[in-house]
Amino acid sequence: MLKRWLQPASYAVHNVEVMRERSWEGVGDDLGLRCVYRGYVGGFEPSMFAWTERRGIVARGAAFMFRVLGVAANLRGLAWLRKKNSALFSGYFMIAFVRDDAA
Repeated sequence: MLKRWLQPASYAVHNVEVMRERSWEGVGDDLGLRCVYRGYVGGFEPSMFAWTERRGIVARGAAFMFRVLGVAANLRGLAWLRKKNSALFSGYFMIAFVRDDAA
């Protein structure tokens, strides 16, 4: 949702519905597929928010803060940030299936 605020035009061209976990419920059932993973991946990626289309000082300040966080997240002591996943800031949603009858 940070992208929607900082980069509304960029956000508008994305199909964000596919990144909502609930939109994938039941997908694969008709094909005999079993979901083994469904969730957000990519970790906290501040560089996704390091620029803004807005002109206000708050938005520009937030984008600057994300640029700084992007540098900090690459430091050894803050590497754990890259492992945190959330609908708020992870760049990807992934779903994996298996076919139970696969031999």
